[in-house]
Amino acid sequence: MEEFEQFINKASRNIEIADHILNISYPALEDPKILLIACENIFLAFSNSLSAAVYYERRFKRIPPFKEDFNGKFEAFSKKIVPRHGIKREILVSIEEVRDLILKHEESPVEFRRKESFVICDDSYKYETLTAEKLRYYLEDAKKFYIIMSEITKKHANIFKRERPFQ
Repeated sequence: MEEFEQFINKASRNIEIADHILNISYPALEDPKILLIACENIFLAFSNSLSAAVYYERRFKRIPPFKEDFNGKFEAFSKKIVPRHGIKREILVSIEEVRDLILKHEESPVEFRRKESFVICDDSYKYETLTAEKLRYYLEDAKKFYIIMSEITKKHANIFKRERPFQ
């Protein structure tokens, strides 16, 4: 299995997990802290879909080498792949917003639950709230992005299938 196929499979799994958390676990438990897990899985879905696209394009030598971190992949994706495939700007904005939420969570000195939301504060006590509605919006964008990336990567998937001559 090619590397980009593995990333597509991981993205699919991350979407399933985030969807389950937002639609089954969160309503049953009503604990806003699990919204962080959903947010992380949404980011992983975006990240794995993006990785699938850049590794796919790199496999066909359509993009130059890139840094192996998220920023390097995102830069290669936004400069080379977005114009080629006509991906909407709103999806890129969603990817950046979810990434910023994750970074704020990692750097946050104070986090707490407030009613049905989870609040993340920075050093100057500016805050960002996670709500189920907000994460459902990002999840829908992650699903759209996953579908687009899986269609792109599956166009030539049969090229990489190896058949055994003698079975």
